[in-house]
Amino acid sequence: MGRKTFDSIPPKILKNCICIVFSRNTPLQSYNNIFFIKSLDDFWQVIKPFTDKKIFMVGGAEIATLFLEQNLIDEFLLTKINKNYDGDTFFPLNILAEWHSVIIDKTLSDL
Repeated sequence: MGRKTFDSIPPKILKNCICIVFSRNTPLQSYNNIFFIKSLDDFWQVIKPFTDKKIFMVGGAEIATLFLEQNLIDEFLLTKINKNYDGDTFFPLNILAEWHSVIIDKTLSDL
């Protein structure tokens, strides 16, 4: 995940998983289950002990785009929220144009 996504998630949600956080900031020290990295080369080094595990990429837009452009994702779950938000980063939906879509339409009342 990216640093902004990491900062937005409550720590208790991440306590039972290995987290790899991409960040341009230095120096960031890795601790417990959290690894701070700068590049895909760093990513490959960190995941070596975990190659037998399923790996999830948890946004944001910059990291998702990086992984999609490098063909490192074989399944992509995208949530559409029917509300407008102010923001400075947007996911380029056109990058998924060649993907096969399966649409599951649920509303809050369906859950």
